[in-house]
Amino acid sequence: MPSNSYDLVVLGDDLAALVCATLCAHRGLSPLVLGDDRPARSALGPHKLPIEPVLWPVGPGSPGERVLKELHAEMALRRKLREPKIAAQLVAADLRVDLGTDRIAGELQREIGDAAEDWLARWQKGRDTARLADPLLASEHAYPGVGFFERREVTRLAETATEAADAWWRDAEASANAALWKQLAIVARRHPAPPPLGIARAIDAWYAGPPAMRGDGDSIRELLVEKLTTAGGEVRSGTVTELDVSWGKIGSVTLASGDDLGCGQVVASRSPAELVELLGKKAPKKLTELAEASSLVGYRYTLNIVIDEAGIPEHMAPTVAVLEDAPYSIHLSEPDDAGRVVATVATVIPVEGPIEPDRLSARMMAIRTALWRRL
Repeated sequence: MPSNSYDLVVLGDDLAALVCATLCAHRGLSPLVLGDDRPARSALGPHKLPIEPVLWPVGPGSPGERVLKELHAEMALRRKLREPKIAAQLVAADLRVDLGTDRIAGELQREIGDAAEDWLARWQKGRDTARLADPLLASEHAYPGVGFFERREVTRLAETATEAADAWWRDAEASANAALWKQLAIVARRHPAPPPLGIARAIDAWYAGPPAMRGDGDSIRELLVEKLTTAGGEVRSGTVTELDVSWGKIGSVTLASGDDLGCGQVVASRSPAELVELLGKKAPKKLTELAEASSLVGYRYTLNIVIDEAGIPEHMAPTVAVLEDAPYSIHLSEPDDAGRVVATVATVIPVEGPIEPDRLSARMMAIRTALWRRL
């Protein structure tokens, strides 16, 4: 018999999992978030070094804004946001642009002259295209839709947004801007081959510059956990060893500790292959096919550097996208009491299939050396 029972068990405790669980708790369910003991940060003396930088999309009309409004957390997050003079920057071989809706036009005019007008027009077209996906993320219906009409509407919205993005990108690819926009999307999505709709949404999100948070990703995580637990949800660590299926429905989750947790629903922030392994012979055919069709396209790599504040350029933004053949982003923490700053450098390593562990270590060292030289 299950030792405890929950309306919802969420496997994983990354940002997406916490958002899901917190919204469900706010809507009256009793959720449990099961982390897998993988730390979000490592430590170097007094410094917390993020495994991966976190950016929270809070632009007007964005899904992030909608989540905050539903959780009544707008003011709480606003207090955690930093207010630098420059939100973010784009840097390329012959380009340095300070982002912000009130400055982007002037910045591009200074950097590229008469070509700025065409750049801005194509950028705005991409932003308009990106908004076509908003109804998918703002719908009050279940997503993906669980009923026939919901599924049909979701399919229609997805096809409309995808087709428009494909057409926009075919036109944009002929311009000099295309390579930089794709590199920006690689940085923003942390994916080596983002689709046209992903590129459009990335350049839309970066138009005003992604907001920087105090304490980096810890701030939003702490806020969500607080909202989750206040609404009756729970967060705990535990390694899942089995998902018990009866009559085509997951009824309980078994942990390595031996605990058996009952559940009404399961949401998994995991790969299809991991779910197939947990379900064993009871894995649905479609899920198995999805797992078999999935392939590894890249590794996310993070390099943390602790540096004296005096070593940071005076007008450097807290978030910088460096656009080149192997693009990367730089995220600066606030200085500590000793005047030291953690610079987090994030990049994506594209691959064709898995890399053997002994070769992967050497590949990571080569990436580290290259990033260090470029910095």
